[in-house]
Amino acid sequence: MTPLILGKRQVKHLSEMIPNMPPTQVINANGIKRYSYPITAIAHLIGSKLIGFMNLRSNYTVSIEMIDPETDSHKHNDSGTGRDAIYLVNIGAKPFTLLYTDPRVNAEYMHIVEVGTSFILSTTHPYTIINAHNDTPAIYFSVNAYDNFNNTVRKFQHQW
Repeated sequence: MTPLILGKRQVKHLSEMIPNMPPTQVINANGIKRYSYPITAIAHLIGSKLIGFMNLRSNYTVSIEMIDPETDSHKHNDSGTGRDAIYLVNIGAKPFTLLYTDPRVNAEYMHIVEVGTSFILSTTHPYTIINAHNDTPAIYFSVNAYDNFNNTVRKFQHQW
């Protein structure tokens, strides 16, 4: 499984749109600050080309999620929040480490998410973002398609 791969320009565009985001309620839970928006509210910032490339739909929710420098998020899951799985892209300045449980084999893994790389995360299983080794915040763009892990993988899988 290879998640949808974004180019450097697309990742830079996602990173540069953060200051232009409209104000929203900040969800600060488990060490992660989440700024969530319905795709229709920020479609003009994302742009039609990127929306088409990522195959984003009007019922999806996108978020900018941040973990403070030199800290980690708490190990948790998002059960009962409507987030079963997310597609995420690291748009921060440095890589961060993701400790997650793979739902296909129910085993825990550690993955370094490099800047500009993407990952499909099951949020119904325990995960944590490790950013203790960075002096900059870990920032990632996430898409919630309101679907289970397997269907989210199908939606955001790279087509070779």
